[in-house]
Amino acid sequence: RANIRTIAGRRVSFNRGKSFMRMGGGLPAVAVHDLVIQPREHDLVVGTHGRSIWIADIEALEKISETELQSKFAVLEPTLSKEKVYTSSRMILDFTASINYISGANGICTVRLLTEKGTLLSEIKDSAETGINMVTIPVHVSKENLAAYEQELGDKKDQLDSSDPAFIVPPDGTYELEIVMAGQPAVRKKIVVRR
Repeated sequence: RANIRTIAGRRVSFNRGKSFMRMGGGLPAVAVHDLVIQPREHDLVVGTHGRSIWIADIEALEKISETELQSKFAVLEPTLSKEKVYTSSRMILDFTASINYISGANGICTVRLLTEKGTLLSEIKDSAETGINMVTIPVHVSKENLAAYEQELGDKKDQLDSSDPAFIVPPDGTYELEIVMAGQPAVRKKIVVRR
């Protein structure tokens, strides 16, 4: 069941137009001529005037609770996507985690990829706007954090795929995403990587 009821430019309402919040993801502020929800793929397809078609995955949005909508900071369950990437030496399965979050104010949101033991693998910063935001983080180990991760892995560090310096890929396992917004408690969500 889709909760999206009305979309106006870059604003979306979950309560039949009583209130609106910003919806990110690159939708330009242009006239919208057509909206279609693809139920099987959980996609919102938007036909714009002069800016082609815009597609957003709304599966996470369909699960937003009223409590989350009213909160100053809420993080929805992350989703993992994988794709085949051909590097200079071979093909790897590359994972990316997508996180939707609701922010009550503009600011900087920091997303960290951690091991279950808390070792930092990588980190990105996102410019959050009031409303619904989405950020993606590759499931990679940054060069700056490689030594600490190798130390955690110990004699299992041969499981780490660092054959291509552009993609240092951690082995299959459970990892945590830590999402931090200034003035709010950090939120951690688990992701499981299986190739």
